[in-house]
Amino acid sequence: MELSSARCRTMLLAFALGAGPLAASTPAGELDSKDFVSIARQVSMEATFAALPRGEFAPVSFTLQPVIYHPYGRSEDLQLLPTVRLQWWISPNLALLGGTGAVWDETNVVQLAQVGFRYLPSAPALGAFTPEFIFLQQRIDGLPEYTLKWNHFQWGYAVQGRAWQASAALALLYQRTFPKASAAVTSDVAGLLLSAGYNLFPWVNVMGRLVWSPQVLSGGAQVSLAL
Repeated sequence: MELSSARCRTMLLAFALGAGPLAASTPAGELDSKDFVSIARQVSMEATFAALPRGEFAPVSFTLQPVIYHPYGRSEDLQLLPTVRLQWWISPNLALLGGTGAVWDETNVVQLAQVGFRYLPSAPALGAFTPEFIFLQQRIDGLPEYTLKWNHFQWGYAVQGRAWQASAALALLYQRTFPKASAAVTSDVAGLLLSAGYNLFPWVNVMGRLVWSPQVLSGGAQVSLAL
């Protein structure tokens, strides 16, 4: 079977960005609750971002993250959902987080929305690693057969050098999937999030991530810009 040039370009883009495809949605009549649990798990983990810069980088920063997803089914072309995330440090140890993304997939608009906060507690450090907590509420609307909402809790430790950063965190995702042709499905998933990055310039930070759970392995990259 031949691949169209557009599909080849999209697949090469996904490979270059290091982001796996989001879970596909097939016609609702062919899916049961277990299918939607799997869909929610993949979508939410693919939309998980790497660690964001701390306040030393900038009081306010934008982060650009590409998300790759299947709009209609596993046999369809991959689509790119660009997302922009805002981080604003309102105090030395508390930041407000927000994010949005949207794309037109020829039949409807797929939208991602996010709001939450990041907290650096005064808890004891583990050597050079200092703790942090993140809480987010997120949702994706406009996918053909379902809407997804989830809460994201994260506890991790990070270490910083002069221009590099690394962190490890446990991410807990509590999901609610709303199929268009059946009752809502609830599920949860725990994953290990590993991040590492470098400040290319004082105002440009590049981070890579790896998210692992027994069911899903996801990777990707993002760029943060200081304001």
